[in-house]
Amino acid sequence: MAEIVSESSPLTGVVLPRKPTIVRRVFRVLIPSFVANYFHPAQDEEGVAAPPKPLFPTSYLNSLRGIASLIVVFQHNSSEYFESNYRGWGDQADDHYIIQLPFIRVLVSGGFMVAIFFVISGFSLTYGPLERIYRGDTDAAIGSLPSSLFRRPFRLFLPAVPIVVICTIMKRFEVLYGHQQRKPIPFTDEPGIPGLLVATWRGFMAVIRVEGDTLDKLQLWTLSIEFQGSLVVFLCCLAFARTSPNVRISCIFLLAIFYMGLSLWPLSLFLAGMILAEMRLRRRSIERSEICRTAATTMSWWALFIASLFFGGWPTHGNVGSTFAFRAHTFITRITQ
Repeated sequence: MAEIVSESSPLTGVVLPRKPTIVRRVFRVLIPSFVANYFHPAQDEEGVAAPPKPLFPTSYLNSLRGIASLIVVFQHNSSEYFESNYRGWGDQADDHYIIQLPFIRVLVSGGFMVAIFFVISGFSLTYGPLERIYRGDTDAAIGSLPSSLFRRPFRLFLPAVPIVVICTIMKRFEVLYGHQQRKPIPFTDEPGIPGLLVATWRGFMAVIRVEGDTLDKLQLWTLSIEFQGSLVVFLCCLAFARTSPNVRISCIFLLAIFYMGLSLWPLSLFLAGMILAEMRLRRRSIERSEICRTAATTMSWWALFIASLFFGGWPTHGNVGSTFAFRAHTFITRITQ
């Protein structure tokens, strides 16, 4: 019998077997990766430590996605029971909670985080093709788009299938409730397996067609928007692949304004992420000037960051003009109209 090498946990000193077991593999999937790696590094079948995964230029965005996802979870789990989270400080007579203050309200601003998701998606989806374009390998950039486009719907919609199935079964037994509803969602299809299959298919199609009012889980509305935005940025990469950076950025900027004018703000955010990818690659290709290293430039970036946190906590419901810290903005808006 082969000897199993053991090691000690850095926190507890408990001797753990080196060879991974089924239980250990399951726990590695369920707990955060940084916790799993701290107690026991990833290993192969023979108990040999696996090499670390390579980092990419956009790997840091995974951390930003994680923070945004956590805030979305806070919003989903708190707004069901605390409707005041949607309003700002001073909107109503009893709206004087710390969570309603500017900056602090960002902790439950799920809509703000969704907007960040769209910008990140536009950035990460186009960074690879644009990087090849800046290296002068335009043919490789164009050739990578069909594969990315083919994989995108599977990566977006397949994870939603178990959610739709579970929600359909819960609705069949009348234990599924809508947002801020006290009565279960009725099951209108025929009873039995055929009715469940039809309801599941209808629910999955509602996810793809952005039918938010018919979704059993309203959180899935972003999946179809993600797919639409992916199509737009992939098409822009293809259409402007052989143009100069100045022409490409100008066209994307005008297209983003066009979509915003049509109230298609998610597509504008995807294009904004593509512009950020352009600016990052362009900054790498030129030498940074002295003006970019001044204290004024640093302060301007900090001012932009603070302003984004301030407006990111904009109250979703209620009379914004009567809330603390947003009254001045409402007054300025009125006199400038």
